[in-house]
Amino acid sequence: VVGKGKRASLTSTQSYAFQTPKLRQIRAAHINGGAALQVLNFVIFPHMNYDLPFLGLDLVTLPGGHLIAIDMQPLFQSDEYKAK
Repeated sequence: VVGKGKRASLTSTQSYAFQTPKLRQIRAAHINGGAALQVLNFVIFPHMNYDLPFLGLDLVTLPGGHLIAIDMQPLFQSDEYKAK
């Protein structure tokens, strides 16, 4: 349950995961809290032998507005890799 009193509503979660030859995991998760809360989270993890970044996307909807977050991280943290 999310919210209080008249604004209380049931919350449900759905999650999906996929895999491709270059991406070891693609995950989408949705939290449905009715009018009080909606969250969509999307993450991509590449296989370690491909030069692709990690990608995270979030969309959060609350009664007062929306929040969008986009995050990309390098595959490795070494100075040599960062210099590419």
